Amino acid sequence: QQQQQQQQGGVILGVMDEALTKESGGALLGLVKYSNTNTTKIDIRPTFLQQECINGQDITSFTIDGRNRLLTLSTASLLPKDEEEEEKRNIMPLVDLRPLGDFVQHYACVVDYVIFDKDVIISEDTLTCVPKRHLWQDNFDSFPYNNDQKGIKVSKKKKSMTRTTNRKIIAVFDTGLTGCLLTQPFWDELCQEKQIIRDDGDGGSSSSSNSNLDPSTFTSVQVKIRGFTNTNNHRNSSDNTNQKVMKGANNNIIDESLSSTTTSYTTIGSSINESRLFYINPILLDWFDDDETAPHVIVLGQTFLGRGALTIDMDDHKAFFESNA
Repeated sequence: QQQQQQQQGGVILGVMDEALTKESGGALLGLVKYSNTNTTKIDIRPTFLQQECINGQDITSFTIDGRNRLLTLSTASLLPKDEEEEEKRNIMPLVDLRPLGDFVQHYACVVDYVIFDKDVIISEDTLTCVPKRHLWQDNFDSFPYNNDQKGIKVSKKKKSMTRTTNRKIIAVFDTGLTGCLLTQPFWDELCQEKQIIRDDGDGGSSSSSNSNLDPSTFTSVQVKIRGFTNTNNHRNSSDNTNQKVMKGANNNIIDESLSSTTTSYTTIGSSINESRLFYINPILLDWFDDDETAPHVIVLGQTFLGRGALTIDMDDHKAFFESNA
């Protein structure tokens, strides 16, 4: 039957059970193209994008424009291949989580830091241009570290807290999700008490207090993702040198596509003031083989992605988000 449908140009789609349909609010059409052929966690089936083609050619790129409710599928890349244009538009490298056990190739990027309300959470082993100390942001739209690496401007406007996680942070784009999800270990770490340095509001600081966060009270989230630099290390798509790959053994990332001199970021954010559907919840994921060394994951749904257009190039392993805000 499957072979007959494929010969007739039909596409076979999975059907969700009643509980998942109720949870998601309707039927979902997955846009993840590639599965993990080595996984035993799921039964491998051809995905929608592996089955669908245009004039006999495979789909390699798509754009989902939330504001205009438009999905564009393309057999050619929708992102520039020119180095200068790529850097100018701040194209983001995708990271492959399948070597860590993920059963599909989710569209994911390494995060440098996340701003929850006024608190800055820095990803572990963020590139060397980031000083390894507690710092403050001056406002939500600026990078909390200056570009000349000589220190940070301490905020006198409001109290804030900055701390580094004990794992890398990965952002996953999920157009079938509404709000924001944090993997349970990430949620739990935010809730743990840690010694921190706080801005006292007068330009000084104190380091004697311990503080924990309550993620359920967050009303805004901003995720900062570093883009490609002007380098030739990621140009050859045939050997995947343009893709950052998570290493399962020591959780390191092959990071030749990024340079410590880069200071350009894509900001993807949302808040309760911008959408009444905004929320943050914890989630238990079964993606990774080793939960003790797995990265922290923040999943961004339509309250984030719906504020612009997300373009994914599956074969060149690149992403671009153009905000309409």
